Formats: sequence, structure tokens, C-alpha cells
Amino acid sequence: MRLRFLFISLCLLLAAACQKEDKVNTEAVDMTSSKTYHATVLWATCNLGATSPEKPGEYYTWGDDPCPKLLGAGWRMPTREEFTDLLNACTIEYVQYADQNWVVGCKLTSKKTGNSLFFPVFGYKDESGKTVDYNQKGYYWTSTPVGDAPGDAYSVKFNLENPLSEKKAYNKIYSLQIRPVREQ
Repeated sequence: MRLRFLFISLCLLLAAACQKEDKVNTEAVDMTSSKTYHATVLWATCNLGATSPEKPGEYYTWGDDPCPKLLGAGWRMPTREEFTDLLNACTIEYVQYADQNWVVGCKLTSKKTGNSLFFPVFGYKDESGKTVDYNQKGYYWTSTPVGDAPGDAYSVKFNLENPLSEKKAYNKIYSLQIRPVREQ
């Protein structure tokens, strides 16, 4: 009888552990709090679909904004202008964090607020689904399409060879990561 009780208890514990899902992180920080920037948005501390800053989250093709569906009302993809404001408001450095499970990426620290964000560099997925530039570059979508190239949208690339990022157009068929924002 005692053995049966222990077995049932163990099964219940295992079932509860298997059903426990990682919750998507919805923490956000103010990185550009200043009147010199176009809008003050709060930036998610993690990539869309990630549970912590060092996790990649999911890769998305450009199109319908998945942020409100996955995070709730008010969350969205940043515009090109908002990403530009973020980059202008921050210092950017290449880091490898022991406390982030030795993940490499770029740390952006706000010159105004002192808050920081970690952007891991997990590359992108090409049209065949193959991951390109893993642990070398990080590619993040903006919500801004390229006006004269309907198949392209603007993105931001963090490059470990030179931590300064660049804003570039990428074909919408590629899968990049998204760092969500919401209004303050």
C-alpha cells in the first residue's frame, strides 16, 4: 500500500512538472526617456518567444505583427525610427555573459536612464530554414517596409566583429528575431 502511494505521488509530481510551461517574458524597460526622441516606448527585456534575455526566442518572417497575439494588447514590433532612437540613446558593446549562460551578444546601455538590454546574436534563418551567422550576428525586424522594394523590410543587425549596428533592408522571406515594444 505504501509503495503504491509513493508511486502515485511520484506520477503526479512528474505530470505536474511536464505540464509546467515556461512563461513568455513580458518585462519591459525605458531606454530612451528623453524629449529629444520621437516617442518613448518600453522595450521588452527578451526577444519575442523567449523566457529570458539569453534565449533566442522564435524566428519570424515579416508580415502580420505577432507581438499582440503572443504578448497581449499594446505590444508590437518597433518601427525603424524607434530602433534608430534606441541605438542613438545607447552605448553598444560586445559581451559574453557568464550569468547569461555564456551567450554572446550586444549590450545596449541607455545614456539617459542607465538601463540596459542584452541582444543575443543568434543569426537568422534563410528561405530553406537554415540558420546563418549563429553566434556572430543578430538580426531583428522592424515594422517598417522598404518603400521602393515591396519584398523587403528594414531590420537591425548587431555584428560582433564591430558592435555598432547597422540598419538594413532584408527580404521578408527570411526569418529574423523580434524585440517587442509597447507604449509607456
